[in-house]
Amino acid sequence: AFRAFPFPEVPRGRVVPRRAEGRKCARSWRIVPDVGSDPEYPDLSARDAAAVREFDKRNLAAQAAE
Repeated sequence: AFRAFPFPEVPRGRVVPRRAEGRKCARSWRIVPDVGSDPEYPDLSARDAAAVREFDKRNLAAQAAE
């Protein structure tokens, strides 16, 4: 069982920690259930995979323009 600890910023607030569900994203270090949902980036969350894909796309476009 977990014990709650005070959260002074919220009147009568308490925080009860619990283990996050999912895996740790290699880019953001967030623990989320959708890590590995993108086969092109199996170690990333869906959000981070989309960000890396956009970065790669822009980087390739910039290189092509040179």
